[in-house]
Amino acid sequence: MAEAISQAGIAQMAWDGRLDAERNYLYYAALSDRYRRQHLWLISAVAVTSFLAGSSFVIDVLPPWTSAVLAMLASLLALALITLDPSMKSAKAESAKQHFRSISDEWKYLWWHQYEGDAEAKARMLDVRTMSGPDVPVAVDDKLNNACHDRAIAIVRAEYSVPAA
Repeated sequence: MAEAISQAGIAQMAWDGRLDAERNYLYYAALSDRYRRQHLWLISAVAVTSFLAGSSFVIDVLPPWTSAVLAMLASLLALALITLDPSMKSAKAESAKQHFRSISDEWKYLWWHQYEGDAEAKARMLDVRTMSGPDVPVAVDDKLNNACHDRAIAIVRAEYSVPAA
C-alpha cells in the first residue's frame, strides 16, 4: 500500500501537475501552429513554382533553362511536402495539446476540491496520466519550452490568485 499523501502534498501535486500540464498544452499548441504554417508555406511554394514552371514552357520570355530549374524546384518542394508531412505532425501535436488540456482541467478541478475524500486517489491517478502523455515524437525546442513554462506559471498564478514572487 502506498503511503498516504498529506493535504499539503495533495495541494503541491495539484499545483505542480497543473503547471506541467499547462506548459505541455501551450508547448504542443505552439508546435501545432508551427507545423500548420510550415504546411501552408510548402503548399504555397509548390503551387507558385509549378505555376512558374508551366508558364515558362508556354511563354518564351525567360531563358530555356529556367523552366527546367523551376520544374526541378517544384518537384523538390513537393517531395519535401510529402516526406516532412507537417500536417501529420500538426495532427499529432493537436492530439497531444487536447490530451494535456484535459489533464490541466482535471488538475484545476482537484485544486479546488482537494479536501474531498477521494482527492488523494484522484491526485495519484492524475500524476500517472500526466507522466504517460501521448506518444508524439518531436525534438524539444528549449527556447519554446521555456517560454511556455513562463506563460504557464503566469496563467496558473492568475487563476489561483497567487501573487508573483
